[in-house]
Amino acid sequence: MALFGWEKVSRSDPNYKICTAATTAGGAVIGMAVGAPLLGPGVVAGAAAGSVWGFVAGYIACPYVVPAIKKNLIRVSRLRMLN
Repeated sequence: MALFGWEKVSRSDPNYKICTAATTAGGAVIGMAVGAPLLGPGVVAGAAAGSVWGFVAGYIACPYVVPAIKKNLIRVSRLRMLN
C-alpha cells in the first residue's frame, strides 16, 4: 500500500544514507543489549540480528522520515533567527 501525498527522498540522498546508518547502528546496540545475558556469543549474535533489523527499518522508513526532519530543522533555525 503506497503512502499518498507524502514527500519522499531518493535512496541516493546523503541524508537518507545517514538515517539508514543511524538505524542500523541503533539496531546493533539494541541487539547487543538483548544478547548480553548470553555473554560473548549472545552479544555478537544480537548485534548481527539487530543490525539487520535496524537496516530494514531504515530502508523502509528513512525515505519518508528525512523530509520531515529537514522541515523541522528549517523551522527551528528560523525561530532561532527571530530571537
